[in-house]
Amino acid sequence: MEKIKKPSEAATALFARLMQQQGGQSVIDGYIADLKAAKAFADPKYYTRLKSDLNRVLQTPIEQGGDLIKEIEQAIENFAQYAR
Repeated sequence: MEKIKKPSEAATALFARLMQQQGGQSVIDGYIADLKAAKAFADPKYYTRLKSDLNRVLQTPIEQGGDLIKEIEQAIENFAQYAR
């Protein structure tokens, strides 16, 4: 959340989080298939462009519960270090 400075960045982060929670790539594939079935775009390249844009959003790093994640990562590092 610290990296979000503009409303558009917040919207992108929320959209990415929602897509990841709902199944990620399968959500995108299903949506594109629905658009194709409805013949939403006249030119097929628009489906490819949209899928590419949605995949880019899906890969947006998300900082969910920043402090909690950092704490868990630290615990894992400590465990790995002392387990040897």
